[in-house]
Amino acid sequence: MRTFLVGLVLAGTLLAGGWADAAAPAPVPFKPGTVWTYRVLRSTVQGDRTVTTRTITYRGLTTFQGKSYHLFETRDSLSKATERHLAIWTGSYFRVAAIAVVEGGTTSEIVFDRPYAQTGADEALAGRTEIYKDGELTGRGGWSNVVSRGRTLKVTVPAGTFTVTRWDGTLVLDNLKQVYTLFAVGMVEVRADIDIFLRGARQASVVIELQKGPVGK
Repeated sequence: MRTFLVGLVLAGTLLAGGWADAAAPAPVPFKPGTVWTYRVLRSTVQGDRTVTTRTITYRGLTTFQGKSYHLFETRDSLSKATERHLAIWTGSYFRVAAIAVVEGGTTSEIVFDRPYAQTGADEALAGRTEIYKDGELTGRGGWSNVVSRGRTLKVTVPAGTFTVTRWDGTLVLDNLKQVYTLFAVGMVEVRADIDIFLRGARQASVVIELQKGPVGK
């Protein structure tokens, strides 16, 4: 579904907004109000470890910059921020179009110049971002994402054992790089392993596992 990446790491660092048409050739196979709950384990290079609970709620269609997108809202148990992921539905998977972080009275957004996938399609894309704070353009930058489909395998997480497709990728936003492996049943990620680098130096590793929520086939 929506991405595990960017917002998890960038809340308070960078963030983005949208473009491109969101017309869906087939309906999304879950209803607004659907919730997924994940366990998030973050380990830093300094040896610190934190465990949080992450909830992701599908809110349905919303309008952003005059166009329609599918909205996912993400909350972590140790954060006061709300992440809003805006996505384009292709009929079988989502493409990331925009990410916003709302905390207190401040809204930060990252706008990519083209939507990209992290599951569902083998591809290599690159482009530019526009970064906004409370609606005001504050900067621009570059991004790239390379993702490839791996083999089908079984993965066990707190929610159960699933037959998944492995997706390996690298997402770069200026000086930030996230090297990730996602394990997905269709559009729903049941596990993510992410290594985070800043200016080439490894900062942390994150493991995200599904605790409950609909998966499908």
